[in-house]
Amino acid sequence: MSLYLPSLRARSLAFANKRPLPPIPSLMQFHPRQLILSGLTALWAARLGTFLFQRVLKSGGDSRFDEIKKSVCNFLCKLNYSHSNLGLRSLPRLHGLQLLLAL
Repeated sequence: MSLYLPSLRARSLAFANKRPLPPIPSLMQFHPRQLILSGLTALWAARLGTFLFQRVLKSGGDSRFDEIKKSVCNFLCKLNYSHSNLGLRSLPRLHGLQLLLAL
């Protein structure tokens, strides 16, 4: 997703402004470093997701969220913090990809 996000944004902006849609880049247009980084990130996310899912299935739930789920406001605050943290940490990579696509 991170490889194609700048081009998808450009396409949605062009569609909204009724301009011709720019082409979606092929995998061959990306630097090998970008492909390796995205592949390793996807591999790490799959490993972590599988581990957490197996742990929840084994224990019947995730005790870390028992206190948080009692308050909707507390849950939404923690969720918002988590998403903001993820977004901020991915900004350098997204910005770097946009700079490379602008060349």
